[in-house]
Amino acid sequence: MLSRKNWEEIGGLKELATFSKKRQIYKYKDIIQRKGDYTKGILPTSLVLTTTVRDPPSKRVKLGKSLYQGEKISVFSVSGTIFVIFRSTMTFGELFGVDFTMFRKESNLELGSRFKIWREKVYKTNKKTSTLLHSGFLKEYRAQKYHDIILDSIEKSKIKNPKITFLGRSMGGAIACIAALNLSIYRPNLKFSIISISAPAISNTFISLYFSYLAEKGNLMNFIRLYNKKDIVTSIKTGTLGSILKSKLRHPFQYAKKGQVVRIKSDNTSVKKGVATIDINKQTSKVMKKLKMASNILNNHSAYTFSFSKKGEILFSYRNN
Repeated sequence: MLSRKNWEEIGGLKELATFSKKRQIYKYKDIIQRKGDYTKGILPTSLVLTTTVRDPPSKRVKLGKSLYQGEKISVFSVSGTIFVIFRSTMTFGELFGVDFTMFRKESNLELGSRFKIWREKVYKTNKKTSTLLHSGFLKEYRAQKYHDIILDSIEKSKIKNPKITFLGRSMGGAIACIAALNLSIYRPNLKFSIISISAPAISNTFISLYFSYLAEKGNLMNFIRLYNKKDIVTSIKTGTLGSILKSKLRHPFQYAKKGQVVRIKSDNTSVKKGVATIDINKQTSKVMKKLKMASNILNNHSAYTFSFSKKGEILFSYRNN
């Protein structure tokens, strides 16, 4: 279980900061353990970091150089990398007022002529379209003034050309992607990484393709999306409730060109272009069954086993947090 007791034990902040400084070529096993310990490593550390922000600012574990601590966001720097972590849903008000407000809304983001030229060249279309985002997450992003908080934190850090790492789970993962999207437009020279865990879909196809463009251009260095295919929160899109609501929501890279996204199938899967998606259903279901945990909405959204191997059968869960 994830708790305050093991935040510092898992550690790995410097390792994650180093990982985020450039596009990495790695095997999946390199980011889910450290020296054979599957409670340590880049992904376990990322998951733990998304837990720390669930505490009130005054009670959070102090990590790196603090740049901003808010109710739903934590910003700090470690070894020249700025971490921006968004909290997951914790109240019924957020559940119904943010998560379930799934209509698409025009964001009025200007993605630029170069993206449109790239899209026409790669996808053979110049069809006009809008920049539509999940209305609840867009409203939350603006209401919390995350854009200003992030830009002010970058200035406060006084780091020359910092690398930014956006992290979040569930609602936090969705907002992490929206924050990165905004940063790419307003600070186009900065490079960043995104680690999104159990996040819902956030946009229309046009914006989903923009993430592919950012990765190819080099602004988006590393992108990791962790999900469980049985998790209804991450699977709501065209085929389910999204159709009823006419939302047609998409995940980043959902329509990426062939070869850009690596879908992790084993601990030895190699990632060479910085973009990876991991469905943890198979390994997590196996461990949950051994622990006699039911396969239900809450467990499928909040329990994680990263490794495909027996020696890595460690279950991380938010249920007792």
